[in-house]
Amino acid sequence: MSQPKQAKNPVRYATTVRLERAVYANAARLFLDACTLYRAGAFPSAYALAILSFEEVGKIQMMDHVCSEAVLNDGGFRLVPDRMDHLFSRQMFYSHRNKQEWGIYRGRAKGHQPVVERLVGDHSKLDQHKQDSLYVGFKMGGIRVPWRFRATHAYRQLRYVLGAFENIADLPFCGIFEDSTHKTKREAKRICRALHKAFDALRSPRTRNA
Repeated sequence: MSQPKQAKNPVRYATTVRLERAVYANAARLFLDACTLYRAGAFPSAYALAILSFEEVGKIQMMDHVCSEAVLNDGGFRLVPDRMDHLFSRQMFYSHRNKQEWGIYRGRAKGHQPVVERLVGDHSKLDQHKQDSLYVGFKMGGIRVPWRFRATHAYRQLRYVLGAFENIADLPFCGIFEDSTHKTKREAKRICRALHKAFDALRSPRTRNA
């Protein structure tokens, strides 16, 4: 007897909500691991994990937008396959640049744009930094080594990602027709406090050699 065919993508909205929460937990894990590496002086690896954490936060916002729009437009909690094929495509869910763009939250203020956001928009330079912080390469006639990325790169990225967590607040804990509650806010604050504690324990690049 043949086994029933497994769905390639989520077919119910409730599944995407659980997926968002799993992505959120993974984003927090990557952030904390990046802080651990930073404290150990492994700045290139810390930088790479901080960028990955940022991408996961962006993924949450992308999923929430697309899936909520699907429920509202299609009038049900069973998700249309075409919409999910688009969400879980190489141009959306599996595009590093796209996830980074979804994670942006500050924009240009008073003529100033955060370095992290400029790197996202500058020919995917942030994604290139992620690759270069992990691998040795050869480019423009020279050897490119991961340890060219210093504490400044990792610290800047971690600080920005911390703001990204604060920006989404309790988004992963609320369904489409659910309001924020004391419980959801408390859970988000609990996690953000843990992230803040890990980040605040790091020595900023300005004081490391003091």
